[in-house]
Amino acid sequence: MICIDFKKIILDTLFPVFCLGCGKEGLWICEECFSGIKIKNVQICPICEREERPFGNICPKCREKFPDTFFDSLVIASEYDRIAKIVHLFKYKFIPDLALPLGSMLVKSFLKNNLFLPDLIIPVPIHRKRLRWRGFNQAELLVKFLSENIAPGTTIPVCTECVTRKKYASAQMKIRSYQERFINMENSFILDKDAGNKIKGKRILLIDDVVTTGATISECAKEIRKAEPKEITVMAIARQGMG
Repeated sequence: MICIDFKKIILDTLFPVFCLGCGKEGLWICEECFSGIKIKNVQICPICEREERPFGNICPKCREKFPDTFFDSLVIASEYDRIAKIVHLFKYKFIPDLALPLGSMLVKSFLKNNLFLPDLIIPVPIHRKRLRWRGFNQAELLVKFLSENIAPGTTIPVCTECVTRKKYASAQMKIRSYQERFINMENSFILDKDAGNKIKGKRILLIDDVVTTGATISECAKEIRKAEPKEITVMAIARQGMG
């Protein structure tokens, strides 16, 4: 029996979708435009943002200078200016369908950078108030796609409840000061009391949409680190400068 989604047909008729790259009707990003998005195959130290590092690992100098950095590496899929419009629509105009091309970018980045297969994938959570307002957690949508596509034939376990966002903080994009962003995110997350068995000794892949200062991923990783994982690798679609 063929199932027809009449609601989707009506919406597509009233509000047709056009490619953000070339304007072709039918997809948010057509195959040709998607293939033109360059995926980074060279990663840099996430702290100093200067030294090239395999897998986006923290360089020795920064590891010595900042020994309390709670994640081990940061992998960025693409340059922010190349995909800013797509990310903006996904995050601030609430278009969940964009999780497909953006998730595909993360998969391509994961494979291109030869990352170790994770034991568990965790999305950076959003506060329940912001979830009600937005209708979805963009990181969760990306995580679901990654879970099903980074290892063909295998679904990587996902834990959406391992970390909870307990503090309703001001949106980071509204804060211009580097130091204030870290202060704004202090104690924003809490580790679930039952998360230890899922995380201990495991390779964790932590997913966020966009990284700027790293304040959010640092605070989230700090809670995950309490459960003694083997390592924490962070992935994001892009890294945005403070300018």
